Amino acid sequence: MRLSATEASREFSDLLSRVAAGESVEVERHGHLVAVVVPAPRGDLSGSDLLGLLDRLPMPDPDFGRDVARLADVLKAPANPWLS
Repeated sequence: MRLSATEASREFSDLLSRVAAGESVEVERHGHLVAVVVPAPRGDLSGSDLLGLLDRLPMPDPDFGRDVARLADVLKAPANPWLS
């Protein structure tokens, strides 16, 4: 949906209801797009949602475990020199 800034101002409550329902709304001023109002990201993820996401991921390559172990070594915090 695309609205002028004036329409968005007049119909702000309706605009927010549409966005809350999952719709994105583009707002233009003088024919130029100035904003896109989108639904806020969800803060929760159910176990079922997580399993669905994992099912859609491609299988990792054979070196995946080794790569993760190497990353873990690289990302370890250095020892605190003040405690030595």
